[in-house]
Amino acid sequence: MAENSVTEEARTEVLSSLSEVFDTMERIDDSLIAVRLGEARWTGVLAGGLVSILWAVIGMSLISVLFPVPGGPGTSPGVDQFFLLGTLIPFLILGPLAGFLTYLYTKKSYTKKFVLHKKNLQELGEVVREKRVKGTNISEKTLQLMDQMSDWIPKLLRYKNDEALGYGFAAFLIAAFISFLFSASSVGVPIAFLAGVLVWLHFRQEKRKEVEGQTREFRMWKQKFEKGKSAFLETV
Repeated sequence: MAENSVTEEARTEVLSSLSEVFDTMERIDDSLIAVRLGEARWTGVLAGGLVSILWAVIGMSLISVLFPVPGGPGTSPGVDQFFLLGTLIPFLILGPLAGFLTYLYTKKSYTKKFVLHKKNLQELGEVVREKRVKGTNISEKTLQLMDQMSDWIPKLLRYKNDEALGYGFAAFLIAAFISFLFSASSVGVPIAFLAGVLVWLHFRQEKRKEVEGQTREFRMWKQKFEKGKSAFLETV
């Protein structure tokens, strides 16, 4: 009787550890997905900007060759309007379209494995919450998901560092724009650079603390599960 009580207690403790492990890994998955979505957005913006610039540089030449107008731009208002519309309309359409399509593609490719990992976690978590645990399959799947997460944690720190660098670059651009807006000199550039570095260092430290906290929590619950795994397997 006492042995059964101890076994049931071990089972309950390990199931509790499993729930905590799943919750912790799911939060890390959310962080990975959020960071990668941000990278996908930036990739879309860069692709849209690149297409727009290429059209502005090359498109005008193509229009001049394919639709030659006597005299070229500057000869009359009608000709200028033709060249303006021929450049501006595709510029406004092709750039955003290319950016949006690039974002959709990179969003799926960047987050696919993390979304799948999160889905598997939710399915296992549902099994644990409903106590429908049968056989050793859940233990094997949990260990596989843990191993995947262990491989991804160093990447999470790198992604977070890149995110902090993006904040710093944005701060530099904003500060530089404001300085040029109110001053014609280039004195504001070093100040903008300093602002960007300070913002980058601040967010770099904050993101590092965030990742370290998630890592400690994950490893703590992982070790707790691994310690009680043998006793748990005896009850399923």
